[in-house]
Amino acid sequence: ENLAPDGYMATLSGEDGTEWTMIIDRNHCSDGMSDRTFGFQTLIFVSGGAEPMLLSGCCTMDGG
Repeated sequence: ENLAPDGYMATLSGEDGTEWTMIIDRNHCSDGMSDRTFGFQTLIFVSGGAEPMLLSGCCTMDGG
């Protein structure tokens, strides 16, 4: 599902009732471990398990 011109959202459901909702946003992001800047930021909300979790990360479409 398209959220905005620069962001997307997808939801996946597992057979065990776990649901994963991921938001990918075109945004400058740092992984905190390197001095590299990434072009995309992602947030993942996991629910339906023992305890809900919010995960975050950075990625790039750059092959290098």
